[in-house]
Amino acid sequence: MSRPGLFSTLFPWRVHPTFTVLTVATGQFSDFFLFGMRVPLLPHLIRTHLHVSEAQVQSRVAILLAAFSLATLVTAIPAGWLADFGWLRGRLYLAGLGALLWSTIVFYTARTWETILLSRVLNGISAAVLYAAGFAMVVDVVPPGDLGKALGTIRSIAAVGELTGPPAGGLIYTHWGFGGILNVSLAALAVDLVMRALMVDRPREPVSRTRREKDKPVAMLPILSCLDDSQLVVPLILSFIQYIILGTFDSTLALEASNQFGIHPGRVGAIFLALAIPVLALAPLAGWAVDRLGPRVVAVVGFGCFAPTLAGMFFSRFIQDLSVRFGVFLCLLVLQGVCLAIVSTPSMIKAKQAVEKTVRDDPARFGSRGAMGQMFGLTTLVSSSGLLVGDYVCAAVRDAIGYGFMNLILSGLCILAAVLAWVFFREEVDEVGSPDDAECLEFE
Repeated sequence: MSRPGLFSTLFPWRVHPTFTVLTVATGQFSDFFLFGMRVPLLPHLIRTHLHVSEAQVQSRVAILLAAFSLATLVTAIPAGWLADFGWLRGRLYLAGLGALLWSTIVFYTARTWETILLSRVLNGISAAVLYAAGFAMVVDVVPPGDLGKALGTIRSIAAVGELTGPPAGGLIYTHWGFGGILNVSLAALAVDLVMRALMVDRPREPVSRTRREKDKPVAMLPILSCLDDSQLVVPLILSFIQYIILGTFDSTLALEASNQFGIHPGRVGAIFLALAIPVLALAPLAGWAVDRLGPRVVAVVGFGCFAPTLAGMFFSRFIQDLSVRFGVFLCLLVLQGVCLAIVSTPSMIKAKQAVEKTVRDDPARFGSRGAMGQMFGLTTLVSSSGLLVGDYVCAAVRDAIGYGFMNLILSGLCILAAVLAWVFFREEVDEVGSPDDAECLEFE
């Protein structure tokens, strides 16, 4: 573990794991929040800035959304590979923030189709880089026994950004226009850059290897050789299902609230709070439970409870009294927020344990740099794919068979996830891949 310098010794909070966690969490929040704010504005921006015909607006929006998703998918694993160079993580994270800042300025000032498209590509690249490098830095400094709580905190703050971005974007634009959104975006990124400048990165030392292991060649992306291990594949499947549900909330919840209950689009943000508040409040507690009980129990409970709350959305439509149905709708959303908090951490912790076990059993496979960055890059790839399915496929399913039946399908996916976690998850003990307790401050 690298030692902090004099300035860091005078200001010890700069090297404290809690500050690292808060810095990464703030970056994740900004990334998701700024992305969410832009999505509802895309049609209007294309009309006003590009002056295209109404018939072309929907196709242009689809291209911009696909550009972001494809850029994230293509960049995810290479960003994780780069993040495995410990000395490069802090610089890589700063580059991700720089790309996010650039994409934000370009997006709100663009006057041509090519520059708007460029901003979406940059936004997708920044998302992949911030995720892989940020989480790898957290694993470096947080003790294994507190990692669930730390990752739960980050995931909860990121989920709040994902859920509140779209309604906040609509609200800010209604009152202050594009200038207001740009100012809010720049303010959020300024906070990110200041926190990253203050944070001292403490990459762990490379894993020592025997002479024979050093002579063994290392594959370019050795994480891909782990995809035959159910202990890694099943957590990725659970993460995929989790992000399908999260993407579905983004693409269908506001429209459903408006159609069912006549809620004005400018006030639909209150609906998202029913999801966001439980996630923000309970995800760190759920992460603590993963640290104490293991990912298997928490994943089974979380997805097992998620299923009936989603099915309840189908049955609530049979309630005739509109006010009673709305009350049930809000209660189900709160419960879904609780479940979303519970499932936010166990799949990531389990994937980390699986990769660490592979490193223990076959150190030469990954070389001296380990594989945490690649693991988080692979997780980014899977979660982005889940969001893509939730945003597009589930929205199409809703249009085809209705909101209630769509939720029944999601309920079935949650039952599948609970069964997979119960059958395939084995409890592992963290032994490597994180800093020694003697060298790492406690995460609080």
